[in-house]
Amino acid sequence: MANFNFRYFVFLVCICGYLFEESLGLVDLQAPKNFQADPNRVRDVSLLLTWSPVRKASFYKIQIKPPTPSASGIGRNIINPYTLVEGLKPDTEYQFTLFAVHDTSQSNPTVTVQQTALPAPKHASVVQDSLTHNSMTIRWADVPGRSAYRITTQPSLGVLGTESNIYGQERTLEGLSANTQYTITVFAVNWVGDGAGITIIQTTKLPPPQDLKLVRAMLSSKTIGVQWSKVPGAYNYMVTYSHSSSTQTTDDTYIELRDLKPDTVYTVNVATNNIAGQSSFQSLTIRTLSECYLSAKDFVETSFSITCPAHCSRVQSLLYGTGEYTTDSYICIAAIHDGHIDSSVGGYVMVTKKDKTMFFVGSTRNGITSKTFQYPHQSFVFGLQPPQNLTITGTVKHNEMVVKWSPVRGAAMYRISVLPNEGGSDILRPETKVVITNLKPNVTYTVYVSATSSDESSEAAKVTQTTGLPAPTRVQVPQYSINSTSFNIDWQHVVGADSYVVTVKTDLKIYFDQETKNNSITAKGLIGGTLYNISVYAMNKNGIGQAMLLQQYTALSAPSDLAVATITSESMKLVWSKVYGATAYKLSFSPCCHREQVVTEPFYWLKNLTSNTEFTINIVASNSLNDSKPVMLKQRTGLGPPVEIGIFPGTLTHSSAEIMWKELHDATNYVVIVNSQSNQKIFVNETKVTLQELKPDSNHTIVVFGQNDIGDGVKAFFQFTTLLSPPQNVRVEHIQSLSPTLKIYWDKVNGISLYSLSCEPSTNISGIGNHSTHSATLSGFTAGHVYNISLVALSGSKFSSNVPYTLDTSKPDISLVAGSIITSNQFVIFWSSINYRTTKVVLLSNTYTLQNHVIGFNKKEIFLQKPQLNMFQLQLYAVPKIIESEVSVQLILQHTITIDESVKDNNLNFFWYPAFPPNNFELILSSNGADHAKMFNKSRATLSLQGNRQYQKVISVNVFGQPNGMSLPIPSSFQGGNFGEVLPTPEKPGKESTIDYEKNRTNEDDEKMKKEASSQTWIIIVIVVGIVIVLFIIICAACVWETCWRKPLLRSSGCCG
Repeated sequence: MANFNFRYFVFLVCICGYLFEESLGLVDLQAPKNFQADPNRVRDVSLLLTWSPVRKASFYKIQIKPPTPSASGIGRNIINPYTLVEGLKPDTEYQFTLFAVHDTSQSNPTVTVQQTALPAPKHASVVQDSLTHNSMTIRWADVPGRSAYRITTQPSLGVLGTESNIYGQERTLEGLSANTQYTITVFAVNWVGDGAGITIIQTTKLPPPQDLKLVRAMLSSKTIGVQWSKVPGAYNYMVTYSHSSSTQTTDDTYIELRDLKPDTVYTVNVATNNIAGQSSFQSLTIRTLSECYLSAKDFVETSFSITCPAHCSRVQSLLYGTGEYTTDSYICIAAIHDGHIDSSVGGYVMVTKKDKTMFFVGSTRNGITSKTFQYPHQSFVFGLQPPQNLTITGTVKHNEMVVKWSPVRGAAMYRISVLPNEGGSDILRPETKVVITNLKPNVTYTVYVSATSSDESSEAAKVTQTTGLPAPTRVQVPQYSINSTSFNIDWQHVVGADSYVVTVKTDLKIYFDQETKNNSITAKGLIGGTLYNISVYAMNKNGIGQAMLLQQYTALSAPSDLAVATITSESMKLVWSKVYGATAYKLSFSPCCHREQVVTEPFYWLKNLTSNTEFTINIVASNSLNDSKPVMLKQRTGLGPPVEIGIFPGTLTHSSAEIMWKELHDATNYVVIVNSQSNQKIFVNETKVTLQELKPDSNHTIVVFGQNDIGDGVKAFFQFTTLLSPPQNVRVEHIQSLSPTLKIYWDKVNGISLYSLSCEPSTNISGIGNHSTHSATLSGFTAGHVYNISLVALSGSKFSSNVPYTLDTSKPDISLVAGSIITSNQFVIFWSSINYRTTKVVLLSNTYTLQNHVIGFNKKEIFLQKPQLNMFQLQLYAVPKIIESEVSVQLILQHTITIDESVKDNNLNFFWYPAFPPNNFELILSSNGADHAKMFNKSRATLSLQGNRQYQKVISVNVFGQPNGMSLPIPSSFQGGNFGEVLPTPEKPGKESTIDYEKNRTNEDDEKMKKEASSQTWIIIVIVVGIVIVLFIIICAACVWETCWRKPLLRSSGCCG
């Protein structure tokens, strides 16, 4: 029957739970598991989150931290157990929180943390200078936080340099294929994985052409021909060659270079072009043929000239005619044959082409044999050549120029013509140099020079030149700019001038010569009072213009090297360097009154000055024309003597004295000399000095003066007399009687017959006053005073230094520092230092096991055996030298008591010795974190303690009446003691000590125990009710769970089936 009732009860609970769950739509969802970011799908701005599906979940909700407004793939209505989160920030740590949701039910959250990958490197590019047909260098900006970089290429076959761990920001890829497009991606890598990549697309260059060689049929004195193998994929070919900055482009695999120089080495460079640019060059070095191989047919001009090299006589293979030669004949060998040049040196020849000639007759001339050609052919002849190397030499001036040229073979004279013609006729000169004069400034002239002989004239050579500019106008020296070492020069601008040259000089020396582009300049480095010649002329690319001349005096120089040669407190000597051109010097100085002096020599004495005063001195050099600029000097006079010198009161003795004086303004230190004959100096920074080891009863002369950066000040003198020698070897004997008595002895002082004793305070003191003997007895001292006793020697009006002695009849000082237990039966006591008046320290205990101890004066601690009793009293007192009195310091040692659990109610008794005078006491007992504290004004107490509790330690016993006012530390835990035991009270003479336990008992502990018992009862009731509720919830939850999944609970009993 009982089993049936239980099954029926469980069945009803299951039915109720199921109906309640369905009506409210409540479903107990599990928290999603395996929530993580797919490590293979973590990117810089996105990642894929996955988790295990949760049964009954309608959808999922994801939250993100930090909040990211741009993020997608989060929030509600996520159906699948995964989501792609996009719109994130690179290299950022995110926290994702996942919830499973069914209607209004929501599972516990599942959290995962994932950091996004690094961003793509920036500024990735190919170093163009490194790009070749098989390699290239990639460079990119550094990515903060990366550990390495990774590079991929497509295609990747044969590529070197794509290792996984790249630590720099540059990598050279090698093993590439020519004319191939590569896709290169650079990734920043850290512990998260690969970051975003940056992609570069680059095509490699073509290789340079191969099989580059000379086409010999195209080689001549002015042409070179080269050819090469075709390069597949080339757009065209680029050709450069040395001695030329031009670049030629061709689609063919050959090229002919024209208009070259004869007998010159050329380096021909050929490169291929494709979309990636120009490949590296393939080079070939070729020398053109000599000018000896030039023929008239190589020139398109009708008339031209060439320069033949030496030794062209060796080339005689092509030479037809005499005087008139075929155009395919070599020009240089024809010129040797015709006598225009010498084969050993070569030379310049003028060639003129002519129409066809019917036939050509050969001959032998100048060692050269020409051939006969009997057919019509174009021809050339040699003429008188125009002058070569026609140039303007030297410096072109505003009115003349020099023209020069090279000699012409066969010329007898040279004709020189100048245009525009300035009224002169042509000039005929046999020389190859001429000076053309009477020209105008800034005019462009053309000079023509032609060679002439008896039967012909050459063509004229010409040269063009513009004469120099005219002279600048309005050249002047402004008066305001004139000084001793410089002055300004300005002028009006000359049209066409590029710059101006200014020269300043005397008849003997140039002092200034400088070019400027401005219309003014400052001439520096001059000498005062000197007449200078100034010339200014304009310059441009044509030459030097006409000069404008001017004369100018400089002003007097200011006196230099002004200094103070000698200085005292009331005078100084000024010196300076002599000024060129000056006849006198004007001096003025202040303060006090503005005084002026005129001197002719470069020095002067200033006298009758005030000490330690700054004077301003101005000096001007002067002559009959002008005055120089003033030169100023500030100088302070020396220090005056110290004043108010004296002896500091109370410091004069028989062998020492403290000298003081009034402070000197601006003094950095003072010098003191004791007695004028002494060479020893004492340096001090204060306005006083202590003199030692002086001779007693003697006159002393002191010299004192100040010092600063100027030097020594004026000396001051002071005299004084030291005191008599004091009594020596003073002894004091203490005579103990009803009142303390002192017996004082001293040694005799030579020449002294009277001594004086004094005492302060002197009330009731006998024995003071003058004494003619060498001893005295003082009595009448009372306790509680400090007496100052003085002894001096007398001689007429003179007296000696004081010999002091102090008598202290006050109580000595002593205070307890601490006491602590070392072992279970030993403890140590410490006390403070005892003053010099104490002769002994006594440690007193009035317990039965501890004896009195007399302790030495210097000892400040003592170890004592701990008595068997729980508490005892210790006293320390000091004995002074003269009056013995007791000063007690008490130490109370108290054990910590642990209450046994079997004891239900106990009274713990405490007692102690009161301080002197008695005062209030505080007793604190700690138990389980709670402190029990009581204040007492007696030396005993009883506390009621609860059983079954443990009192760990006494925190402190504050004895407010102790001499040092401190709380005494309590020893560590002590197990033992009899409860309720009344410990023996140490007796103090003249007093009895009893303990009244009942009067000190209070009810506070009983009330506290009742409150604690009540609290425990309520705690037990709450625990029992809580257990019943938890059991009921467990049963209901099991039924709801089984009902939701349609799995009958307790199927065997059929209750929830």
